[in-house]
Amino acid sequence: MKICYCTIAMREEPLESQLPKIAEAGYDGVEIWFRHVDGRPDADLEALRRRAAALNLALEVVSPYMWLTQTPELLRETFEIVERAVAAARRLGCPKIRTFTDSGPTGIGSDRASPQHWRTAVEALRRICDAAPDLRFVVETHEWTLADTPGSAERLMREVDRPNLRVNFQFSPTFDLAAYHRLKPWIEHMHVQNRTAEGEGTWVEEGTMDLGGFIAAIARDGYRHSVSVEYCFPGATWERIRSARAFVASHADGGRRSAAAPEK
Repeated sequence: MKICYCTIAMREEPLESQLPKIAEAGYDGVEIWFRHVDGRPDADLEALRRRAAALNLALEVVSPYMWLTQTPELLRETFEIVERAVAAARRLGCPKIRTFTDSGPTGIGSDRASPQHWRTAVEALRRICDAAPDLRFVVETHEWTLADTPGSAERLMREVDRPNLRVNFQFSPTFDLAAYHRLKPWIEHMHVQNRTAEGEGTWVEEGTMDLGGFIAAIARDGYRHSVSVEYCFPGATWERIRSARAFVASHADGGRRSAAAPEK
């Protein structure tokens, strides 16, 4: 699997200065928080692409925020954001755009979505996918969205029915190994995170979820797409970012070795 780092962890630090540190930490690729590149000139984006290539880093995902089901105004704003994100992704050489049906606690979850909410989201996602068939839009499995359960995420994939709409899978008590196998045909990106016993975000190697076991299991299963360490909460340091990569790699390598070992 391709181990990436999401630049939201250092949201105040320019992308230019983050890239060499990401490479030094051993990551294979980068998930770019869209605010690090939104509105920047084409020349800047092309320079970032060259800099990443020189560091042997894949620019893997551009990650904007979207709102498809709340208000017509937010939907119009989303289409504008997507247009800018698509243009930036093409300049940067990123093949994927992180996608939401909603962002934040005001989002519409599948438990309260009406048939109209579903129709609006499905039509919007078809429009987004059809406008950029060269890119893949990876829908994040997340609370307060239509992709907040394994069943609703699968429904979204089947109803939109576009080859470039895929899943960004986030391991959690809801999205466990069984959910991974259910959604496997669509998964092309993942966020790796962990939680405290109280449900708060924490360092990947310190939470209560068996993230290491999950990574090893998908490595044995042959998962070859990207995963991103994503720290959205304050306090990340480059030492923490380096140790997160080492944690993911150790379990991925262990899973691959186990899968390759001959039966006794």
